[in-house]
Amino acid sequence: MSLNAMASSATVTVSNLGDGDLSWTAASDNAAVTATPNASAENSTEVTIAATDFSQSYAAHVSFTNAENAADAEVVTVNISTSSSGAMPGTSAPGTGGSSIVRDR
Repeated sequence: MSLNAMASSATVTVSNLGDGDLSWTAASDNAAVTATPNASAENSTEVTIAATDFSQSYAAHVSFTNAENAADAEVVTVNISTSSSGAMPGTSAPGTGGSSIVRDR
């Protein structure tokens, strides 16, 4: 996912294809990039990933981890661009989202 000052957030959906709820947590490796909510115990949850620092281009990573099995994790790479007119080379367009993280439990 790519973000910039004009498109400072995007969403992902964390879902469980199984019958039960999926307990998970989310954590960013950069304080300027957040995931809200950062935890849930539901079958499907929409998560907003947002950035607040556009002073330089960089990549951050948001890890979604199964609360019952820490080895079960997915990482979303968030590319932050100082440009409001386009994405960093090799990335998708700014503010793109709508991705899904799906588990079958």
